[in-house]
Amino acid sequence: NSTASIKNMKKPWNEQHIRTPWELVPDKYTHGGNLFFTINPDPNVDWYTHNTDKKTIFTKYLTMIEKLKSAEIIKKSLCVYEYGKFGKGHGKLHFHGFVLTKDKQSFEKEVYKVFNNTSNARHRTLDCKTIKSVADRQNMLNYLKKENQNKIKCFYYN
Repeated sequence: NSTASIKNMKKPWNEQHIRTPWELVPDKYTHGGNLFFTINPDPNVDWYTHNTDKKTIFTKYLTMIEKLKSAEIIKKSLCVYEYGKFGKGHGKLHFHGFVLTKDKQSFEKEVYKVFNNTSNARHRTLDCKTIKSVADRQNMLNYLKKENQNKIKCFYYN
């Protein structure tokens, strides 16, 4: 069972410290990203079900970020998670964030490997936008802080 193996794997991060108050995130992390992304897991990946808990999805995301950093594909990352709108309940959990990379294609390839199983759904799994100006960056930072759980803390791991 892949979900059981995810829960039992050794993690290089302390789970109590991955939700960080914005004021503790160094400015260089909010000012240095060159890509803004949205990652929305494909429901057809082998580890995902509608009831997949956020710890499993966080583990997948953070393991991917750790791998990309170790391979020097990204230098830093900052993101938030939120739930899509779904009637009265929670919708699907997804991520928005920044990365600093010189290799957008390798970043995208790794996201697809982890979060996508349906080639014709790639456009729904990952959306990347180049950050072109200070105003773009500020608008994207404001967007990251729009949900209640993200106004005070972000999903930051470096």
